[in-house]
Amino acid sequence: MMMQKIRDNAIWVVLVAVVCFIALIFVDWGMSPGNSMTQKTVIGEAEGESIRYEEFDRYVQQQANLAVQQGQDLSAEDYAKIRRQIFDEMVRLRIVQKVYAQYQLKGSPEEVLDFMRRNPPPGAEKAPIFMGPDSQFSKAAYEKWLSDPRIYSDPYMKMMESEVSQIRLPEEQLQKILQAGIYPTRLDLEQGIRRQQTRGWGVAVVVPQDSFRVGQPPRSEVDAYFAAHPDSFFVPRDIAKTPYVHIVRRPSHADSVEVKSFADTLVVRIKAGESFDTLAKDYSEDPGSAAQYGRLGGLQRRTQWVPVFSNAVATLEVGQMSEPVQSSFGWHIIRLNAKELDERTKDTLYDVSHILLRVTPSPDAIEAIKERLEAIAAQVKKGVAFEVAVQAESLSIDTARILHGEIATTVKGPLVGLSGWSFRGQKDEKVSEVLENDQALFLAGPSRVLQAGRDLETSAGRIFQSLMVQKQRFLAQKWLDSLSSTIVACGKDTACLQKLPKVVVTPLEDRPAQSFVLGYGYQTPELIASWTEAAAKPGTWSKSIQTVSGAAMLRLDSVVVPSDTAVAQSLAESGRRESARMSVVRSLYGAWSADMKRKAKIEDNLDRFYRD
Repeated sequence: MMMQKIRDNAIWVVLVAVVCFIALIFVDWGMSPGNSMTQKTVIGEAEGESIRYEEFDRYVQQQANLAVQQGQDLSAEDYAKIRRQIFDEMVRLRIVQKVYAQYQLKGSPEEVLDFMRRNPPPGAEKAPIFMGPDSQFSKAAYEKWLSDPRIYSDPYMKMMESEVSQIRLPEEQLQKILQAGIYPTRLDLEQGIRRQQTRGWGVAVVVPQDSFRVGQPPRSEVDAYFAAHPDSFFVPRDIAKTPYVHIVRRPSHADSVEVKSFADTLVVRIKAGESFDTLAKDYSEDPGSAAQYGRLGGLQRRTQWVPVFSNAVATLEVGQMSEPVQSSFGWHIIRLNAKELDERTKDTLYDVSHILLRVTPSPDAIEAIKERLEAIAAQVKKGVAFEVAVQAESLSIDTARILHGEIATTVKGPLVGLSGWSFRGQKDEKVSEVLENDQALFLAGPSRVLQAGRDLETSAGRIFQSLMVQKQRFLAQKWLDSLSSTIVACGKDTACLQKLPKVVVTPLEDRPAQSFVLGYGYQTPELIASWTEAAAKPGTWSKSIQTVSGAAMLRLDSVVVPSDTAVAQSLAESGRRESARMSVVRSLYGAWSADMKRKAKIEDNLDRFYRD
């Protein structure tokens, strides 16, 4: 039977299962009993719809197993990301399902079939049953398969039908509702084409804002700025400020000696007759070169390598192998395959292979770090303040600013567990357990949680920065104005402009009006204003203006403007109107989805179950 053939093609079935993931979530809603045990294992809620732990964890395991089957080595951070992605998708689906029900959006059987004809599932193009005589995907074979009524009794097809009928098609229908009143005017499109096709020759000058150092504004200015912007500085979710200490994972001397000993063993084996290339492929921990039997990519200059490696290469004769050499990357065994002189540069080029053995911390080294952090934790549990206990170990404290529902980020990268501790884990404890990632081990102290909403303390840092930037841009514009007479006197002499202090010069050669100009940014209102002013009087400088990165002004010596006929032709032949409309629709739908989620009542209990 046809479906059996599909099952026999295991890779394609796995890919179809990915497509069906959303459908699996949706179908399970209708199958899940709402008993008392379910209520005790609710991992979250969106608009009154529960997300059960059993259901959620099943999808996490499915996605994790799929990733492992595809060769991925999942870390704790990877698992946390999978959990967050699945939770967010389940929340989104529960929210939009209410909207779909409100507008009675659903795909009919005919629409489902049409959608599946237009959108073959991922992997279908490689499935043997859909291959034509030329060994390419045959749409005719695929549609013939869809016309067989027997396939729709299969669970995979039922799930796909459910997804298309109750999720994918309603989403398309909702987009059509949102786009009903959107249609860019001809004038809007013509204006965009004119900007793209208008070209200018001249020069722009910018005084970067970071050329000026300013002190922090007084707190009174920050308070006044906050009060003057009552519609700004809202925090969408709770924020935790959590102090923590970390100790970097570093291998001990014994770890390095152990790896060196193994490198010596490989050298002995190679000298005894074993293949350098084979051992490089089997043992080298440089993935790129190991796949090439240790080769580093042909003839290269020694300046491309770290000094210790480069110096070792210089001592070798062609065909010779080095003794183990240690660099910051680990222990290397190096072989020089060939070398030749570059006649153009007169540099000697080297073709090298190597075996890299990295030095990583041993379990004993990690255990020693843990014991040090656990000693700090023991002091805190006895009543010593976290800061005092850390300082007693001559360590410094950092602070993580964590948005609820996100994986915490530290100075040593993302850290699974810190968010869970910050929001849920400190009711009865004053210090966290020892946490770790690939770079370091961590210990966290009691955090301070700031509630979602408009908050001055949370926003103070951004306001300080904003006020400082405003002052810098003001000083940049003042400086540029002070040089205006000299700039005018320089005329078209670019070298003269480049001698001016704190001024960066950008020649404009055949530059579109709709483009990026250093100091102005890409197609910013400031650039359009300066361009319009300068184009009106060729050869004359525009007035100085504060921009995204300081202050700037420009001069256009000549401008080429497209004719009305050229603009009309571009508009007619490019399909710009529909393209522009769909771009607006996609943006609108994305904004609508984000706004719905922002307004929805969501309960996130992930950290209760996983301590992410």
